[in-house]
Amino acid sequence: MRQPEDLKNFTLLHEDSMATFLNAPGWKDWLRSAGVSRTTWADKGMHFSQIDHAQDAAIEGAGVILGRQVLCAYDARLGLLTNPFDLKIPATAHYMLVGLENSFQKHKCKVFVDWIKVELEELCPT
Repeated sequence: MRQPEDLKNFTLLHEDSMATFLNAPGWKDWLRSAGVSRTTWADKGMHFSQIDHAQDAAIEGAGVILGRQVLCAYDARLGLLTNPFDLKIPATAHYMLVGLENSFQKHKCKVFVDWIKVELEELCPT
């Protein structure tokens, strides 16, 4: 796999729930950003309803996943996943930490929030 168009020779793994609910970018969006003009083949491959199932399939060698950095970073550090191209496209979805307003004033909650921030920065440095 030397250029993005070479992906047409591989099984693409799709996670459909984010695209359905949050209009998250998919393979066609990524390929267009990579300069691939003909993307009719981009819908082919295996479709999953959950990202972790698609990610597990990629780890097992079933195909290539369009992964989310925050979810794939740990497996990438372990060498289970690799990023063949240095092209990232912004996601439209965000993760949020929610709770009752006064909960975030409690010591245990502050410790957790501080910990999750450090973990995310380590997994996905800005």
